[in-house]
Amino acid sequence: MTDNNGVNAKAPFEGLLHPEVIDLINEEPLALKHLSALVMGIEKDGKDIPVLLKQYHKLGGIFHCTGIDVNFNHTPGLLLSVNFPKAPDKLLKMFMGDSKEAYVNYGTVN
Repeated sequence: MTDNNGVNAKAPFEGLLHPEVIDLINEEPLALKHLSALVMGIEKDGKDIPVLLKQYHKLGGIFHCTGIDVNFNHTPGLLLSVNFPKAPDKLLKMFMGDSKEAYVNYGTVN
């Protein structure tokens, strides 16, 4: 999977997906519920996508590239970015606690 910025995995994920699923993925970004259904359909035990991935999505994470992390026991990896100042205030407060205001206001002149 590659985003519009030309990001490619060093070790691409080479799972076996039906060609129609690949076409769907390449046509437009999948909604989280569709990705969840896809993963549960692939996993033999019906596992869903990781909770942490769902949290990044709620923060407004942009998922750039998937691959295999050869430095982490060859597990699937994901390159993503989150623009924290644009993330929902409620989630920033939950994850950053009292440090939230200092982070959001860092570098501003009063």
